[in-house]
Amino acid sequence: MPHEAVKHSSKDQEIRRELLTHARALAPRLRARAEVGNQLRHAPDETIADLVAARLTRICQPVRFGGFEQPFSVISEVVMELARGDGSQAWVADVYAEHVYMLALFSDQAQHDVWDGNPDALISASIVPPGNNVQKVDGGFMLNGRWPFLSGLHHSQWSILADAVPDSEGVPRMHFFLVPAADRHDIDDWHVMGLAGTGTSSIELKEVFVPDQRTILNLDVAAGKAPGMAVNSNPIYQMPIFGFTVSGLGAVPVGVLAGMVDDFAAYVSACAKRRHPPPGMANLTERLAESSVEADAARLMFLTATESYEEKLRAGIKLTDEDAARTMRNVAWANMLARRAATRMFEVTGAHGLFLPGDLQRAFRDIFAAGVHRALNWETSALRWGKLLSGQPADTPPFR
Repeated sequence: MPHEAVKHSSKDQEIRRELLTHARALAPRLRARAEVGNQLRHAPDETIADLVAARLTRICQPVRFGGFEQPFSVISEVVMELARGDGSQAWVADVYAEHVYMLALFSDQAQHDVWDGNPDALISASIVPPGNNVQKVDGGFMLNGRWPFLSGLHHSQWSILADAVPDSEGVPRMHFFLVPAADRHDIDDWHVMGLAGTGTSSIELKEVFVPDQRTILNLDVAAGKAPGMAVNSNPIYQMPIFGFTVSGLGAVPVGVLAGMVDDFAAYVSACAKRRHPPPGMANLTERLAESSVEADAARLMFLTATESYEEKLRAGIKLTDEDAARTMRNVAWANMLARRAATRMFEVTGAHGLFLPGDLQRAFRDIFAAGVHRALNWETSALRWGKLLSGQPADTPPFR
């Protein structure tokens, strides 16, 4: 039965406008701090303070803990605005907002463990199971090993870590574990060519006990049975993680592209005003126009995907594998458009575009760095969507 579009309440619309206003005001500050963040290899302290003060990290936090309880489309729009200023700091803002959503799926006790002491607590995460030594013990789990790629690690008070643990039948099942910063050893290993200011570093755990109440099973999340759903009744918390939260990180390259188009327009304008404009002015102008169109197309395709699945959530309709595949397809293709447009613009900036620091070269590197993220990879998403369209069996995940 087709679903009908569900309108957002006037209160939700007011909240969205407020959050976007804060994001637009912060974007120039992020731009001014971009090179500092790249040198630090993590977000500047001032940026974290600004994000917390503007409450942009609490978009999906339950109202009962002082949050806004807004859907992922609001995260996406906010992140796009922030990314016009700087991709790295926008990436960090996104992961903090996303992980608030994930915490809302944990048990009520786990949520109180984190937010009673600090309702603004920041959470980093590593959600691709690395195959560490995780054992079930009495009352919880014992964790040993190394987890990579925790963006925003330096300022986070808690971490959510994923790994596979065999069930009673020996089948590996993915779990998420909530761990305080005091139990982890941070490893400074983020030396990269793009998104350098995200502080996406690794951690190590040695004999760390995680009680059952700070653990959730991915199967329960996908089935709409995560413990947090019993106390957080808003339909947004019925959204499975994989296939849909990609709309958060995917907003970064789309927003960076919008900022890059503005910068390239300024570059083309400056070239046209020279006493002797370069002979390739027509080529520059045409590239600007095409890149601008792709930036608009990427944004529209992106937001169409998020609005589609959120309408279903609000209508009480269970999301399907097709919804997940369509969302991943749209987000990945928007990322592909960003990469094409970024290349088209950067390759005609000449030697001037190569200098460090520089907004155009940083945007180019950040867009390409975002594109290597597994969730934003076009080939993976295209294969999944193509199999669905052609009736081929989907790949069976190694664990769920």
